[in-house]
Amino acid sequence: MSDSRTPDPHTGETPETAPGHAPAASGYAPGATPAAPPIPPAPAHDSTPSSPTPPPVAPSPATTGYGAQGYSGSAGYPAPAYGNAVATVRTNVLAIISLVASLSGFILFPVIGPIAGVITGHISLAQLKTSGEQGRGLALAGVIIGWVSIGFAVLIIAIALIITVIAIGASASMYRS
Repeated sequence: MSDSRTPDPHTGETPETAPGHAPAASGYAPGATPAAPPIPPAPAHDSTPSSPTPPPVAPSPATTGYGAQGYSGSAGYPAPAYGNAVATVRTNVLAIISLVASLSGFILFPVIGPIAGVITGHISLAQLKTSGEQGRGLALAGVIIGWVSIGFAVLIIAIALIITVIAIGASASMYRS
């Protein structure tokens, strides 16, 4: 004999849901069959490698410095737990400006860029001693590149002055004879 809860292989009905059988205390009318539970959709075939990439994780309020203001993450992902948060250290903005200004001296501003790079680099190095920020390498690179650019500018100006003096002397000697 079959179990009373085993569905019929041809109709899919159990003896409790068969027509003419009233379910016991289920709230259905006699002769009505309950609706089948919804079937979840089949997962889409993914052609990516077998090691899936984890979803991006939004920074927690502890790392952003905004405090716990009900931050729930971005793009639908929850914020990581506070105990697992990794503290991020900011990079000094003047260190970045120093490097960019010094490098711009080669292309855009041959005198102003390196001077600004050296000044902002020295200010950044002074700030980095007390602030705990990152960027010492950027500031040093900005200062070094700035001084080298200033040195090249001075060298070019000196060579231009020497060539001008020689040209003036040569032209004056031509008119004397």
